[in-house]
Amino acid sequence: VGNVVKDAVEELSADDKAELHKTLKEIDPERAEELHPNNVRKVIRSLQVYDSTGRRHSELIREQRAEGGNHLGGPLRFPHSVILWVTCDQPTLDARLDARVDEMVRQGLIAELQTFHQQYNRQRVVGEGGELRTPVYTLGIFQSIGFKEFHDYLMLSEEQRETEEGQKLFVKGVELMKVATRQYARRQIKWIRQRFLGRGDSQVPPLYALDGTDVSQWDSQVRDKAFSIVQSALDGTTCPIDREPVLQKNTPDRKWIRCEQCDRLFEGTNQLEVHLRSQKHKRRLAKLAREAEQRTVSLDGNRTHITSTDQINV
Repeated sequence: VGNVVKDAVEELSADDKAELHKTLKEIDPERAEELHPNNVRKVIRSLQVYDSTGRRHSELIREQRAEGGNHLGGPLRFPHSVILWVTCDQPTLDARLDARVDEMVRQGLIAELQTFHQQYNRQRVVGEGGELRTPVYTLGIFQSIGFKEFHDYLMLSEEQRETEEGQKLFVKGVELMKVATRQYARRQIKWIRQRFLGRGDSQVPPLYALDGTDVSQWDSQVRDKAFSIVQSALDGTTCPIDREPVLQKNTPDRKWIRCEQCDRLFEGTNQLEVHLRSQKHKRRLAKLAREAEQRTVSLDGNRTHITSTDQINV
């Protein structure tokens, strides 16, 4: 069976999400319920776990949690762990990220992108006959911020890059890279909050936010507080600094449930219940009811027509 699973993972493309999820559902239905079909990476990972161990991924996860683990995995290796999160206000963070991109450009980012594009990327987007292919920047290293943003500029020749249009594309690439970097930072913040503060799980180490907005206050606002937090953890004493509050006390239902009438997936019963109360769902039910009624009327009409014809023939 392992070879069958391995072949299925290798032969199916990343776009064939439904087939991948169907394969997982046949092998590990419990894990399949927890993963959305679009979450291809985790679906493939669960298939690989089964292929390499011969056991369902859901079983291994259940054992980890029984040993004191949580939604993140097994139990903490070091029980007195703490998480120090250096934060700053959003405008300051955005300005620092923009400055970082400018510094990367100054230190040779474009030359690095050009070299990589010429050696590894050009053959992906330009066919042997010179025809342009649709660029794919969602796999492997090409997901990195920079490739997609500078695509139009990198496709130009050396001479074209020096033209006014080329310089416009260069400036556009820099701005797109800044936007993508700021968006990525926001996703990181959201990930931290959801992963470490989104559930009241005792196995998640306490998280302390240290404000690094004003670097002139670094020693008092970050360094000294970090020392105090770590020392309290080592001594096993109450920390004088408040940890970040947990945002949600109960572990949510992570199973994906389908609304058959709307043909949509929802994560857990809470999302499904909200959907079932929505006007969109109610309109869908009303539409299905009308269609069912029309089919019934149509069938009744056909029966009447058949009966009348039979009477005439008689």
